Amino acid sequence: MRVALVNGMCTKHDAISNAVVAEYSYLHEKFGSDGVKFYGYSLDYTGWNHKIVQSSAQIFGDDYFLSADLVIYHFGIFYELFNVVLLGNGKAKQLACYHNVTPKKLLGARHHAVIDKSMVQQCNLHFADHVYCDSPFNRDCLLDIGIPAAKLSVMGLPVELAGKQKLAPLDSGTLQLLFIGRIVPSKGVLELLAALRQCVSRGSINFALKIVGNLRFSDEAYIREVHEFLDMNTDLAKHVEFMGEVDDVTKLGILALADALVLPTHHEGFCVPIVEAMAAGCYVISYNNSNVSHVMGGLGTLINTGDVSALSDAISVLCAEWRRSAQAGREPVFENNLRSWSRPEFIANAHNWAEQFSPSRHKSRFLSLVERFGSPS
Repeated sequence: MRVALVNGMCTKHDAISNAVVAEYSYLHEKFGSDGVKFYGYSLDYTGWNHKIVQSSAQIFGDDYFLSADLVIYHFGIFYELFNVVLLGNGKAKQLACYHNVTPKKLLGARHHAVIDKSMVQQCNLHFADHVYCDSPFNRDCLLDIGIPAAKLSVMGLPVELAGKQKLAPLDSGTLQLLFIGRIVPSKGVLELLAALRQCVSRGSINFALKIVGNLRFSDEAYIREVHEFLDMNTDLAKHVEFMGEVDDVTKLGILALADALVLPTHHEGFCVPIVEAMAAGCYVISYNNSNVSHVMGGLGTLINTGDVSALSDAISVLCAEWRRSAQAGREPVFENNLRSWSRPEFIANAHNWAEQFSPSRHKSRFLSLVERFGSPS
């Protein structure tokens, strides 16, 4: 089997790139060094069989691509190389992984042109033999543009899972909150800070928040707004640590000691941070939109999108529970409108839910798809 793997780029700390890395490793392990070749504008990893290209024409002119038995594409935003799917190599089946496109209403005006191009280019997915979507939400988006259900399947992204290293101490009664994501308006960082400011004003101040995010793919102007907000709200700022980008080991350590992830995001095709948080035993509070409810599996609190007061109320409820449990010397209880869990019970349930996205399970599903559509010559 020879597989051509196409994406715009493959860079560290990027969800789509991480999926490409996983797939490359699976294919390399199963078919050997000549069994997979990556094509893209850039590659942050060494030791790969790859070709850096600047246009579709350069892919069409590559002998390995022309001899490939299967071609796999990833799509989440416009890149000219995705036009290769219109022709393929003339003989191989073509698979595409669909990651969804962020709506332009959630982005600044300077991004609108590329989003418009992305919405047009996603129609190229009609030319794939099969499209595997990150989530049921993404599949529904493709059904809406007329791609037949028979050509679609759902395969969640692979997520490196780390179990809770230990139960964080409760004697201080301080609730350890965490935000993980790009620092952009669609992730709601300023809404989170506004909600926490309301918590402070009502006396719910037994929390500490860490903000972790990939600065390379963040909005510089929005980051300045976040820092300006903290500068103007010093009573809040002393409870907030803006950590920015951290390596994977540090992130896992932060997750292991966090009590809750608060992610007021406005759009998610999948949402890796929620899975990472639940695997580490963190409760999740998020807005109810796109794929969020599915990826949470009923194991957190969903807030109407944009309702900052309700977001603040949900955080205050956790703050109060942490204070009571510390004073009573007992484990805290997580609760939503469906049920309640003691913290040890929640940690077990959340980790079990997250296990479905483990790399080992993803590998099995992905290779089954490859074997179904690949046909070595």
